Amino acid sequence: MAPSRGLGGHAPSGFGENVIDLAWFKDRTDIVRMVENASHTPTQEGSENSEALFLYARSTGQDRPVEAAKPDKKPNALGKWFADLLTALIKTGVAFFLGYLLIQSVELDLKRAQFSADAADKLKTYVIELNSQESSTNPARSKATALALGGFGGVAAYPLVQIVEHGNELQVGWGKLGLEQAGLIANDATCEVIIRVIDDPTRTFRWQTRKVAVETAGSVPCRAAAGPLQRLQQNPGIAGVPAGEQAVNFQKAIEKSLKQIARAQQRNRPWWKFW
Repeated sequence: MAPSRGLGGHAPSGFGENVIDLAWFKDRTDIVRMVENASHTPTQEGSENSEALFLYARSTGQDRPVEAAKPDKKPNALGKWFADLLTALIKTGVAFFLGYLLIQSVELDLKRAQFSADAADKLKTYVIELNSQESSTNPARSKATALALGGFGGVAAYPLVQIVEHGNELQVGWGKLGLEQAGLIANDATCEVIIRVIDDPTRTFRWQTRKVAVETAGSVPCRAAAGPLQRLQQNPGIAGVPAGEQAVNFQKAIEKSLKQIARAQQRNRPWWKFW
């Protein structure tokens, strides 16, 4: 057998005639594989071939380790079970929370409706009590009823005006007390009714009722009532006030209310506007 060419086409010295021709190898991975196969050959020839291939691989400097195949990671059964359990718990909790909110909303609406119905019944009861003749026989109870009726705020303003309009002297006092209470609780709504009574261009209301409205406008106070009070002061005859002491007292009531409203407006004035 003719001697084979060695590395680079030349037979390297010291390897004899059994040196393998490496010219046909194109991939250095094949060289490494050949080294491994040759190393398992029990003959002297295999040993020489293995040594030759190893020296050639080192001389080229292009050898690289073969990456070992990474083992597939098996899914963690316990982690998957925990994730499924957590997802189920979250869904259940969200559903429970939404259901709770819905139930609370329905119960709140029912309570509001029940409260409105009960409030309407109580308001009606208080108005009947103050309009009855028994209100004069028990002043303490009538006073408490007037305050309770005024506690409804603007809703009770017009019924209280009607009590003043159609009641006796004591009932007028209870009505005025209730109006003041309503004005403290719901100033805007109560003052709207009071101003309507003061600025009424007709004689729908008695002059006594107008006087109560004038006095309440100052004690609450109703700041928007300043204009209607000034118009009534300039034209008191529209209220039907009889001449004499009653007319004088009516004018004094208007002046007192205007002063109270002015003081209230001054108290609400920002401090930087005083300079």
